[in-house]
Amino acid sequence: MRKHVLILVAMWALSLVAVGVVTAQVATQPVPPRVLSGADLGFEVTGIDHKDGAAVGRLVVKVNDKWVPAHFGGGPVVR
Repeated sequence: MRKHVLILVAMWALSLVAVGVVTAQVATQPVPPRVLSGADLGFEVTGIDHKDGAAVGRLVVKVNDKWVPAHFGGGPVVR
């Protein structure tokens, strides 16, 4: 009997994890990409968060008149 209860609890926990994964994937509403920018630095909006209406996207920079994603370097700078 105890073994059956443990299996039932494990299956219930797995179902909660599955629901969490599915809802996390649909938390943003996709929109056509649009860059909000200054001259050479911008933010590319790719979606809107359903929870609070915040813009979701990435930082971009203009290189040779083309917007490209920005990547931040890590680690110390040796001079």
